Amino acid sequence: MRSEFRRLLQANIDEKLKNVPKQRSIDPPSGGWLKAIRVALAVPARYPASKLGLTTQAVEQLERGEAAGAITLKNLRRAADALDCDVVYAVVPRAGSLSAMLSKQADKRARTTISAVAHSMRLENQGTDSEEQAAELARKFVADPKPSLWVTE
Repeated sequence: MRSEFRRLLQANIDEKLKNVPKQRSIDPPSGGWLKAIRVALAVPARYPASKLGLTTQAVEQLERGEAAGAITLKNLRRAADALDCDVVYAVVPRAGSLSAMLSKQADKRARTTISAVAHSMRLENQGTDSEEQAAELARKFVADPKPSLWVTE
C-alpha cells in the first residue's frame, strides 16, 4: 500500500475517531442493551419479533446472545433497529489516535534499535547521543512506516 494512501487513510480514521467519546467503554446492563431498553420502555418481546419476522422466543434468544457477547453485529443491528435504536461501533486505539499509536510504536522501535548500537559504541569508547538519534529514527519511521515497524524480534 502506498505511503500517501496510508497517510490519507490514517488522517481520515483519526478525524472519525475525534467524535468518539473519551470514555472508552460503557458497561452494558447485566442482561444486555436489547433487553434493558425493551423492558425499560415496556415493549413486549412480540413487538420486535413482529418487526423482525421472528418468534418471541427467538427475540429472547437474541437478547441472551447479546448479553453473553455471542451475537453478530448484523443481528445486533437488526434487533436494535426493531427497537428504533442504533448500534454504535468503533475500534478505538488506546493511544487516542492512529497518529499517536504510530508515534508510540516508532519511538519504541527506534529506542530498541539505537540502544543496541549505543551499547556497541560504548564498548568501543565512542560517545553517542542516543536520545537524539532515537528521536530522529522515530521521525523517519513515522514519515514512512513499514510493516516491519510492528514486528517483534
